[in-house]
Amino acid sequence: MPAKLTVEAVIERPVQEVFSAFTDFDDFSRILHSAHKVVFLTDHKKGMGAKWQQESGELENPTKAIHEITSFNEPRSFTLVSHDVMADETMHFLFTPADGGTHVQFDMQPEFRKVWAFIAWLFLKGVIRTRMEEDLLRMKSHVEKQA
Repeated sequence: MPAKLTVEAVIERPVQEVFSAFTDFDDFSRILHSAHKVVFLTDHKKGMGAKWQQESGELENPTKAIHEITSFNEPRSFTLVSHDVMADETMHFLFTPADGGTHVQFDMQPEFRKVWAFIAWLFLKGVIRTRMEEDLLRMKSHVEKQA
């Protein structure tokens, strides 16, 4: 059964500017995912195939994930896959013009490694959607402040 969540926001900046901010994956990881450590595993930090490890959560016991760009269509969309202990999460970002700004659609679809993780998802998907909305609003605030 697909377990996809979608959140959306309008950012009051042009598409190219928003896309550029979202694809600065060092800042993106720190702002959208609240990462406190980002280490690139590829020579390039942007575009198709860029790959990095990020740590977030508690400093004493961080959550680690490997992120990899699997699709990159500047300035309209990109897809990244996050590999962590519980799931592979495919995150797709779509950028479209909207009244002088940019409509951002953020889709996330996990593939769970354990049955219990899927069961937890069923109970927590509302909380997860709220966190995704908060993440997107943090990114919106960051991009609009850069203007």
